[in-house]
Amino acid sequence: MRLNLNLIPLLYEGEYVSFENLQSYIGKSVLGNTGEGIVVKNVDYIDRFGNQIFVKLVSDEYGEIQKQKAPKYPNFQSVESQFVTECLTNARVEKLIYKLVDEDILEDSFGIEELGIILKNLSTRAYEDIMKEG
Repeated sequence: MRLNLNLIPLLYEGEYVSFENLQSYIGKSVLGNTGEGIVVKNVDYIDRFGNQIFVKLVSDEYGEIQKQKAPKYPNFQSVESQFVTECLTNARVEKLIYKLVDEDILEDSFGIEELGIILKNLSTRAYEDIMKEG
């Protein structure tokens, strides 16, 4: 049964060549804009828990964790503040907002008027998304 879903096109299928080869696909898109990144799967491999394993390689522009330079006077920024700065990035927030659109919580033409809905739904999701990375 076909569900009429828009699927992400396959960029490469075949034997593993090299990490550099995988990196060459990051940023490419057959949809006309810049690609966020790629997902690499070995469909024949199952881990000891019965799960299929995959890895996401993301372009720098869409990275959800950005390493920050240590400040000249580190006492001015707490560990907690540094953690939030590194992990709660624009890319992460944008991804979570578009998940709200995918789940029909927001219209795809959302604007400032929906800020209440966004704030109500985003804080818990952002926390869970960051903690899931462990």
